[in-house]
Amino acid sequence: MPAVQLIQLNQQINALTQHFADPIAFRNEVEMLLVRYADLTYKPGQAVRQSNLAASSYRTSPIVLRKLAQRMAGLAAHNPELALATADHVWQAEQAEMRQLAAVLIGNLPAEFSGEVLKRLQAWTVPGIDVSQMGSLFEQCSIQLRHSEPNQLLEIVRSWLDAPDIGMVRLGVIAITTLVSDHDFENLPAVYNAISPLLVIPHDELKHELRALLVQLARRSPTETGYFLRQVMGSNPSPELTRLVRRVLPEFPEEIQNRIRGLLFAFQRE
Repeated sequence: MPAVQLIQLNQQINALTQHFADPIAFRNEVEMLLVRYADLTYKPGQAVRQSNLAASSYRTSPIVLRKLAQRMAGLAAHNPELALATADHVWQAEQAEMRQLAAVLIGNLPAEFSGEVLKRLQAWTVPGIDVSQMGSLFEQCSIQLRHSEPNQLLEIVRSWLDAPDIGMVRLGVIAITTLVSDHDFENLPAVYNAISPLLVIPHDELKHELRALLVQLARRSPTETGYFLRQVMGSNPSPELTRLVRRVLPEFPEEIQNRIRGLLFAFQRE
């Protein structure tokens, strides 16, 4: 991977931004810059693929990506219509870095473009998509939506949670965890309502994502989350649910831990 000289990199980014009015030319310039700083020595199978990379990746230096993302965020805020057209072209590339930059573009559009962002969020998330890639992309795409259209965003996420495809459900859990992690998002009752069916008998393929979600909920609102879990467990919780609850117990204050632990102990005695 070529060494990154920040002065030279900034000059290169300045040069490619001159093509922003031409989405196709801009995309080509971005790709050339990513290739210039790519790790061309990497071959699939030499190392375990990083979880936040798509199957196709330049493995470009994080510094380059960070600098590009910062500049593209500013371009999107000041040139929203051009940014929309450019994002569509950039998204068509298969590389993880290109799709990440497309997400940066639409995630930094002004609030009045929220309808266009919602359309792309739905169009870009389809069954079979690389879910590990989409987790970080959702976080970027939804930056403005989480503040301007939280209810509409939540409805999209609910549709993923209700999907028959387990990959889409996983994406929904990852997305709703992102919402909960944003302290400006306040509609936790809607979150509890949306995830309740998934917890009755937690799917084995979702156990890591569900645990991460419950950890975030416990940190955001331990009292509400503790009460919610006691309600979900009811009088006859599934073994899968009790295992999941035990794994997240350490995230709660001691008083709430004791309440939940007492309930679990009562179930064991029955």
